[in-house]
Amino acid sequence: MDLKVFWKLIQQALERVAVIGAGIVGASIAWRLAQCGFSVTVYDAGAFAGEASAAGAGMLSPGGEANQLADWARDTVEARAMYPDFVAELQDESEHRIDFRACGAIDLALDSTDWDALQRRRTVQEALGIQVEGISRAEVRRLAPALSTAVTRGEFSALWFANDAVVNPRDVTRALSLLLPRAGVAIREHCPVAACTWQGNHFEVRSATAGPLSEADAVVMAAGAWSSTIDFTQESLTGMPGLPLPRKSVPIRGHLIQCEQPPGTLGPIVRHRHLYVFQRRSGSMVAGSNEELVGFDRTPNLEAVNQIHGHTEQLLPGLFPPLSDTHWLGFRPGIGGSGPEVRQFGRLPLWLAYGHYRNGILLAPHTAQRIALYIKRFAAGTRPPNEPPVTPEDM
Repeated sequence: MDLKVFWKLIQQALERVAVIGAGIVGASIAWRLAQCGFSVTVYDAGAFAGEASAAGAGMLSPGGEANQLADWARDTVEARAMYPDFVAELQDESEHRIDFRACGAIDLALDSTDWDALQRRRTVQEALGIQVEGISRAEVRRLAPALSTAVTRGEFSALWFANDAVVNPRDVTRALSLLLPRAGVAIREHCPVAACTWQGNHFEVRSATAGPLSEADAVVMAAGAWSSTIDFTQESLTGMPGLPLPRKSVPIRGHLIQCEQPPGTLGPIVRHRHLYVFQRRSGSMVAGSNEELVGFDRTPNLEAVNQIHGHTEQLLPGLFPPLSDTHWLGFRPGIGGSGPEVRQFGRLPLWLAYGHYRNGILLAPHTAQRIALYIKRFAAGTRPPNEPPVTPEDM
């Protein structure tokens, strides 16, 4: 068969999509694909949204993340703009309320090193279109009266990010868990995928223990920090000349602490260096986070937990009682290089959607829309904007 004809048949036959990973990114992709009319199955080695999505704080903060003029940084700004409609659509269709709060964020400077770093970042962020302004110490006290007087009476001021927000990721994934079955998406929890092997005109999704699980016309790799543990770069793909191999996903462990305070105790997000503190509508106060390269070690680092508590106490004294803290950890999906892998791989119906690091919750609606568009256009025989065309020579 002529390769061009063969390739066209693959595109036209694309109906069944396997999404590997049922976190907030994978679940959002599955939802959008189902809305496009595809038959979707989601696989996860554990419980639905049971890893990074459940552990994540849920800050929607381009102001706290974007620090370079890169595509991923522009994507965070676009994703933040998408969130109100994303939340509204989820709530309306699932009838499940989502705690979403556009509360703004204060970035504090306690010394000249802090202030210089904030100013450098501000220059980049203004070029990205992020709303940022310097505010006086008096304004800091007005916005966050719970802050220590030693902080608000210091020599240095702060930056105010009016558009930063918070969402409870468990609310988002709960809504998705209700919507996916209604949309016809099959959810296969506790079903670890070991490999996705191209068979010439479809993928075979395989388990490490149960052998073949299913066949799929297309695969989306969205397993977060676990993505590189799944074999999808077999020789038939990696042997293609000039093919950029997927970057390796790396688990980056982080700890968070939580306590309960009356709702309204803390209005905006408060940040200082790598620490953030915010409050949900329910009253739950959340603070984090450290970063550790320790693999998938789930043993809590109590020293790190105490450091987070001590840093929080310095800024917001008395909010986190040391004996009543709840703490937990999660594995951010780190990756080498700049930004996540969100692209087609190998010119086959295989898409990458992992490596979002600290921005998986923020970027979920943006990544889902992009991947769904890529697959929809691929199936229609067209290509997404700024993507190289798929040709028989790429096979």
